[in-house]
Amino acid sequence: MPAVNGKNARAERSTVRDPRPRQARVRRRLRRNENPASADAGLSAVDAPSVPSPTSPGDEDRLPEGGNGITQLPGAADEPRSPEEMYRHLVEDIQAVIFEVDRYSKITYISPSVRELTGYEPSDGIGRYFTEFVHPEDVPATLEAFRMAGTGNRVPHQTRLLTKSGEIRWVSWISNPILHGGRTVGYRGALTDITEQKRAEEALQKAHEELEMRVGERTGELRSANANLRRELARRKRTEEAARESEERLRSIVEAGFEGIVIHDNSMILDANPAFERMFGYPLSELAGKSLLDLAAPESRDVVIEMLRAPQGKPFETVGLKKDGTSFSTEVVGAEHAYEGRIVQATAVREITERTRAKEALQQTEDQLKAKVERQTPLGNGYGLTFRELQVVRLVTDGQSDKEVAMVLGLRRKTASKHVEHILAKMGCSSRAEVVAQVIREGLVD
Repeated sequence: MPAVNGKNARAERSTVRDPRPRQARVRRRLRRNENPASADAGLSAVDAPSVPSPTSPGDEDRLPEGGNGITQLPGAADEPRSPEEMYRHLVEDIQAVIFEVDRYSKITYISPSVRELTGYEPSDGIGRYFTEFVHPEDVPATLEAFRMAGTGNRVPHQTRLLTKSGEIRWVSWISNPILHGGRTVGYRGALTDITEQKRAEEALQKAHEELEMRVGERTGELRSANANLRRELARRKRTEEAARESEERLRSIVEAGFEGIVIHDNSMILDANPAFERMFGYPLSELAGKSLLDLAAPESRDVVIEMLRAPQGKPFETVGLKKDGTSFSTEVVGAEHAYEGRIVQATAVREITERTRAKEALQQTEDQLKAKVERQTPLGNGYGLTFRELQVVRLVTDGQSDKEVAMVLGLRRKTASKHVEHILAKMGCSSRAEVVAQVIREGLVD
């Protein structure tokens, strides 16, 4: 570069500073939508900021890619660039994609930054419909957005674009009508890539939906658990009420019963019903704490001890001892019982004095009958009758029925009938009357 003197250097500095007022005037014009260069496109000044198309004259003056537009000035020896050229570089270098379409949405200009967004060259879009690069599902909304822009409704829109590689990119865009002669001849707008923002929103929405789903599932689980808990509480309440009713019913039955019931733990009395109190002549206040052995006659205490050690449910006959010292025959049977949270023994006591007396009387009668039969029955009766069968013969001869024979001998009626059948067979008789006649004829009985 040739050397310059001080005067020329001052001239160069003056030349460098000169574009600034022009740049300010361009920016003011841009804000008023005035574009001195729009005459070639047939548009009015209010349709600015229109920019030269990529194929218009002046492309050879464009700054190399990577330049910083207006801020990059020519050498000191060059003339300052025009405001239109500086604006063109500004449009081409910004990150947003600037576009212009005609009234039919055919692209008439698109800035070089479209390469980074879609992979297409600017020339790939010129003359093609804007909607060719729009996702098919978003085409109706895109056309509606242009229509709304023509009515002055400047509302941002979000659209999916199809890139050259087939990828989908989200853009936010807004357009303004280009007016000529008071009518809309096209639209000018800018596209901003919001793909990452949309992905973040989708991820957030997905996380939100998953959270809501988990909350819903957890809520459902809690509702189910709560319902199960309510059912369980209701079931337990019913069970407790039923148990209480059963216990009250059982207590009323026990208290009204004739059998004595005593609750004891290792023979130590804990509780007893009124029948037990009456049976032994002690009030409950005196029974509590006593040992069952204290209520047994001396000759029966070994039986009581055996009863306490024996399996539950086995009956024993013992002799009880009342408070006044009198004794009486009893039959006792024990079983385990839950009492105040622990397992103890419950023993039922039945007075069998009358039954014992009847048994003793029956035994006495049987002994007398046996002695009488032995005295009156000749030895070797010839029929092979057993002693029991001889007893039955004696009663049959007295006119006793099978039922009466069973009662006298303490047998079941069926057993007495079997004895009669055996006697008929052994004596060769066909009826009871024949047996009686043969017995009397042979003198087997008096």
